Amino acid sequence: MKTKIFTFVFNRPDILEYQIKSIKKFFIDDYDINVVYDTRDNQYFDQFKEICKTNSVNFYNHISEPGQSPSYYNAQSIQWACENLIFNNDENIIAMFLDHDMFLIDDLNLNVEMSIYDVLGLLQTRGNIRYIWPGLCAFKKSSVKNIKFDFYPQTVDGQILDAGGGTYKLLSNKNIKFLNTGVEYPEEYKGINLKDKSIIGDYGYELHLKQKFLHFRNACNWHNSYLPEDEKKTEILKKILSDFL
Repeated sequence: MKTKIFTFVFNRPDILEYQIKSIKKFFIDDYDINVVYDTRDNQYFDQFKEICKTNSVNFYNHISEPGQSPSYYNAQSIQWACENLIFNNDENIIAMFLDHDMFLIDDLNLNVEMSIYDVLGLLQTRGNIRYIWPGLCAFKKSSVKNIKFDFYPQTVDGQILDAGGGTYKLLSNKNIKFLNTGVEYPEEYKGINLKDKSIIGDYGYELHLKQKFLHFRNACNWHNSYLPEDEKKTEILKKILSDFL
């Protein structure tokens, strides 16, 4: 089954090419890459479009409604992709959503990983409500097409759910088989202390799905306690990725 991979970018064109290269090197089976530029001012439009053209990947420009939270912006662009690029045709696919600072660092055959599952992703829980973080999420279109769900933040049974909140409807459906990718927090890489806040800020690296994905956690202004353009952490990221790519 073909996988349509969607990555959602807002800033940081300097790391998009690394993500594309990581997918092309390690993703096994039939796929295509789709970059959705979620923007309010088109500041990085030309840079993102040129990177996509150079790397032969699909590029889409989504203009968000202004004045929203980062969670809402993220959900809005994902929902736009669902409605306009996934559920508006009859193609039987796996749809995969990635934060644009999520990098493959080991071989991934998604058809094998999802052979007995309908949905894959990192589980989030708020009280008794379970939903999926959209920074790493995949689903078989044929399995979920008849379930009314979305990716918007929302409040359910008094619990405030972040981006991806509406996926609680997938996980509450007894017919859906879900694979939780899990998350690990690496402590060091070749002698580099990945817990040193003077290097990584308050949000360290993450490893997902049996250590196949490396999550940078520094590619937007989601958290206000660090600067997305922090050079120290970016230098380490590129050093790590240069070893894998």
